[in-house]
Amino acid sequence: MALDYLAEVSEQLLPEHEPNDRFFRLLLVALDHLRSRGAEGLWAAVTYFSLWAVKLGGWLPDLEACATCGVEMPEGERAWFTRSLPGLVCGKCRPSNAWGLTPESRALAREMLGAPLRRLAPRSWDRRTAADLRQFLTQRLEDHLERKLVTVPLLAEL
Repeated sequence: MALDYLAEVSEQLLPEHEPNDRFFRLLLVALDHLRSRGAEGLWAAVTYFSLWAVKLGGWLPDLEACATCGVEMPEGERAWFTRSLPGLVCGKCRPSNAWGLTPESRALAREMLGAPLRRLAPRSWDRRTAADLRQFLTQRLEDHLERKLVTVPLLAEL
């Protein structure tokens, strides 16, 4: 299922017959992690791939400042997001229908943006680990693709 997800996102993001070295290297990193770690590496690979796919697409908003008021959000503070907002918002600007992004997920995103997948700090991964981050990234992808990703609900059932 993880391979189907990688293929679907890649197919939707990459123009046909156009080389993209950075995205190709991202795919290789995710595939290598899945191959070497098996099911144990599934959620780390999917999360890392999703984060970098959004980043390479140019759709990753600032993870540190509120998209509404511009105030820097402290590291230990929960951030909030909805499909209608251009990025993360602080608790003061939070709409009533917002989903939360935990401080741990924000810290993990910062770590993933600064280190290769194989060098991330060891942690126990399961489908709950950074699920809120994957939801945020999926929303960013789907908003820019203007379609729902078919593999996302199937992957969430694992």
